[in-house]
Amino acid sequence: MRLSPKFLHQFLAGSLATGLLVVVVVFALLLLRTWREYSVHQTREAALQQSIDRAQAERTYKQAYLNKLLTDSDFFERVARERLGYSREDEIIIRFEEE
Repeated sequence: MRLSPKFLHQFLAGSLATGLLVVVVVFALLLLRTWREYSVHQTREAALQQSIDRAQAERTYKQAYLNKLLTDSDFFERVARERLGYSREDEIIIRFEEE
């Protein structure tokens, strides 16, 4: 049995079209997966950037607080009194317990 050239041409064209379709579908699925991973990484990067921004703002605040403690003696005294319960020699501290 001999196959006609027209049949062979149609078979080859169909096979190539099917193969091309399979390749397109595979690459589309890979592209979709890659896009999803990219979206996840973008979201994670945004969250990490916010965390970095908060940490930098906190560092700036603490640096200013430290500088004020080191340079402003009135501020240093007030902080020591409030946080550590320090007093002058002639003062008496009375503490009331909250219920």
